[in-house]
Amino acid sequence: MVVHADEESPAVELGGDGMAFLPMWGIRVKAFTLPASEASAMAALLASTRNLEDEPVPQTQSDEGPLGMYARADGSLREEYTEPRHTEGDDPSSMLPNADTVYLAAAATTAGDLAAAAPSVPEATRAELSTLDPTLDQDIADWFDESCPRPKVHLLGPVEVTALKGGDPSSIDNLGGTVSFVAYLACQDRGVTGERAAAACGWKTQKTVQNRATNARFLLGTRPDGSDWLPDASMSTEARRGTSPTYELVRGVGGVLNSADLFVRLRHRAERRGDVGGCEEDLVTAVSLVTGAPFEAATEHRFKWLFKPGQQRHDEIPGRSYPRHGPPAGHSSSRRGSHRLVRLACTAAGNASPHSDIAWLDQAAATEAESGRDAAGELVRDRVLDRFDEDLPPRSETIVEQREWGATG
Repeated sequence: MVVHADEESPAVELGGDGMAFLPMWGIRVKAFTLPASEASAMAALLASTRNLEDEPVPQTQSDEGPLGMYARADGSLREEYTEPRHTEGDDPSSMLPNADTVYLAAAATTAGDLAAAAPSVPEATRAELSTLDPTLDQDIADWFDESCPRPKVHLLGPVEVTALKGGDPSSIDNLGGTVSFVAYLACQDRGVTGERAAAACGWKTQKTVQNRATNARFLLGTRPDGSDWLPDASMSTEARRGTSPTYELVRGVGGVLNSADLFVRLRHRAERRGDVGGCEEDLVTAVSLVTGAPFEAATEHRFKWLFKPGQQRHDEIPGRSYPRHGPPAGHSSSRRGSHRLVRLACTAAGNASPHSDIAWLDQAAATEAESGRDAAGELVRDRVLDRFDEDLPPRSETIVEQREWGATG
């Protein structure tokens, strides 16, 4: 029941007998009550849902890897390698080179979004990073090549491991645990000990780690030279150095591929290339890697390591970052009038973050360009305004008001 009140009369009068009197209607009803401890916990939960401030994107887990010390976890350039966006335009170093007014008129965005997603990149930075990540094009080609023997770990959607020369997945007695273990290793910047893997995955002993590793080797198959994609821990670099043996997938040139890593690397190259370097192609390719929400349908039972407190959430960073920072592909296409690419970007954003209204607002902008404001308003009312009986986030409310999508008639 929703109860309204004015400033002069209370909405509800609670009596000591557990009854509630509603003066506006002159009726008495049995009040549903909660113990103080439960009420405070529920109040805290409801208050947390009102915290709509964006958290800063964390840095990468380490400064190793193809992007070194230059990237944040979502692939965007670290702030020290960029300059504030040139809001007046004429800045080909940015992924969105035109003035803010161009994109604000064509897309469902804000000046804050544009500043975060497409800053200016100094020429010195572009020159310094021009040779970074030289294997990216080959890795992308191998990902889309169905005849490539490199195993592929799909993380931007339902988690899946495919390997051209791998064993029959149906013959693995714990396929879910094996896929989870492979995904866990794919998300690590370096090898992990059996003890650490067991603790992360919620397994009681390292024997389970050894069993899952054996299953993983079967699932992944062997490399062209006959060696394993997941070498025995006793053969790891750390073991050869005389320290603790570790489990680590073969990575780097010719190694195991994963879609989240490719997305981050494409996003990073697009930003350092800017419009002058053809960033849109990288952004569109990155968009095509998204088939659903990151780690879609992953549960804590199967992916304990993913939900472990105090660690980087590999499912949340792409899900939060893509809808806000991925749309440069859509905004750029809006500016050029390519509504097909806008819808492709919107679909990917909706897949990556299905409960966000950002993608629907971008979709509305494309709809307005094609079919007029009334059609866009109908889409917004159907997909955004009428979906939930609650206030819109301030960003969404601002866009809806500026574009006059909430009006009827």
